[in-house]
Amino acid sequence: MSSLSLLLRRSVMAVTALTLGLSVTLPASAESFQRASNQNLWHVRHHLEFDIDQLQRDQRDYGGYRVRAIANVQAAREQLLQAEEFEHGRRMGGFGGDDDTSGGMRDQWQSDRNLWMVRRDIERQSLQLERDASDYGGHKAAAIAALQRARRDLTVAERYAHRRGY
Repeated sequence: MSSLSLLLRRSVMAVTALTLGLSVTLPASAESFQRASNQNLWHVRHHLEFDIDQLQRDQRDYGGYRVRAIANVQAAREQLLQAEEFEHGRRMGGFGGDDDTSGGMRDQWQSDRNLWMVRRDIERQSLQLERDASDYGGHKAAAIAALQRARRDLTVAERYAHRRGY
């Protein structure tokens, strides 16, 4: 047997042993899936809290659609807090105040760009929630619905800015 085929054979055996060893020591369990689901919920909620803060710093109202989007993202965040309460039996901590605009206002170009960036993040977070295995007593679906409304509001706000030449 050549040294190359011996090396290949040993590599295949090592990979097989490693694979079998991992499958024995790391079984997939409902508990590990639930833990990952809970972490996903926390991650998405914190992204939404950041998105709320970003929208609150924008200069224009965009025909009221920015404010509506903020309300919908806040509603989604509230649903995720309720989902965490459903799962853990207690209320989880939030992120600062809803009306904190102390970071300063953006100029018009930055506000317009921010609408797009926040809308894209809301789309990503909505997809992230849709992939989550847990339902959390219907709170996940309610959060996704609120995010879809927020996304629509931000899309209309972007069109509003474009029509107005902002």
